[in-house]
Amino acid sequence: MAKLYCMKFRSILYILSAFIITLAGFAATDVQAAKKSKAKTSVAAKKKSTSNKKKNIGNKKKSKKVSAKRKKSVSKKRVKRNGISHKQYTPPVDLPLNDSLTLLVNSEVISWIPENLNPGGLRVNSVIPDNRTRTAKVKLNENFTYLPVSSDLISAMRNKISEILPDSISDYYVSLNVGDKNYSYYITTIDKLPEEYRKNIPFVIAAEPYVNASKGMKNDIVALWASHGRYYKPGSGAWLWQRPKLFQITEDTHTMSYILPYVVPMLENAGAYVMLPRERT
Repeated sequence: MAKLYCMKFRSILYILSAFIITLAGFAATDVQAAKKSKAKTSVAAKKKSTSNKKKNIGNKKKSKKVSAKRKKSVSKKRVKRNGISHKQYTPPVDLPLNDSLTLLVNSEVISWIPENLNPGGLRVNSVIPDNRTRTAKVKLNENFTYLPVSSDLISAMRNKISEILPDSISDYYVSLNVGDKNYSYYITTIDKLPEEYRKNIPFVIAAEPYVNASKGMKNDIVALWASHGRYYKPGSGAWLWQRPKLFQITEDTHTMSYILPYVVPMLENAGAYVMLPRERT
């Protein structure tokens, strides 16, 4: 009987242990399945977050582009609205007329101007009498501005044109214009000053002057600097001019070798006082 009880007890233990082992196996599989599901959900969440970030970046770029386009459109609208103020002003072009009065005044005025002052290309574009205002409107081309424009030149030119005009309009006031500006606009600043302020008081007078110039450059003061010539640039390994070309002249070519023996005596013989910042010897 005791042996039977022992056999039954062992079989019960075996059954319980097998049941416990199966339960443990089921629990382990559930844990692994939960871990796998968590890993899948974390990967999916990461993918979603990265995709959302990309979408946000793309949306930001799109919004920036849209804002830039809006700014451009607004600026274009502003330019269109205020285009008149931003446009560069161009004076009206005066085409030369070939009527008999214009050609007569043109030939007489050009022959009246001294040859040493004539820059070339002078042309009286038109002479139009205005009977209502009793004014002879004379249009000059731009080359007239290259003359040494002064009040004396303008008054003398008006008198000359009044002499040329026919008797019917000889008493008309002569207005001189270049483009849309009056010819007196081109008078230099020093010529607009009164006569007593146009002359330079000489601050150095030679004790025994060898030239007494009554005209020319008398009472003119010239400050004159000579250049240094070429210089050696180590980076390029060549001798170069120090300054660029200005009005087709290179400043570095005017050296002391001919400024002192030629240019300075020429100016002094014309009556000017030449001031040199460097010694002449």
